[in-house]
Amino acid sequence: MDFTGKIIVAVLDSSGNSGIYSSVKEINDLEADAWNGGVPTIKLRSTPNPKDGRMDNFKFQLDLTGMDPNTVRNIQVFASFDYNLDYMLRINMIGMMHVNIDTPNGAAMTYVDGLLNFMQDEPILIDSVER
Repeated sequence: MDFTGKIIVAVLDSSGNSGIYSSVKEINDLEADAWNGGVPTIKLRSTPNPKDGRMDNFKFQLDLTGMDPNTVRNIQVFASFDYNLDYMLRINMIGMMHVNIDTPNGAAMTYVDGLLNFMQDEPILIDSVER
């Protein structure tokens, strides 16, 4: 599993103002005036599994520069991941992570711990069509 580098961060403050920031330029261009703070600092670190070299752990750190932590009421983060399975079949999947944190009293720091599972809705057909 690999992180695609595409992230969207949405923040709601106590005045009802929302801002969106993304690593996708086209989204930032649409929302250029909506982000009240400075450019957020986003740090990413993935830890590979020593047995197979695939990503085992993903750490995401977001610093909302220029925003008063006491006014933050909601933070949402969307990120996408690629997953390739090629042992017996060639399967390329894209998955999305969504984190939604309500902070009614504000927040200077939050932690989220979760598990990302890729679920298959339909059986896989063995043929040459990439799905």
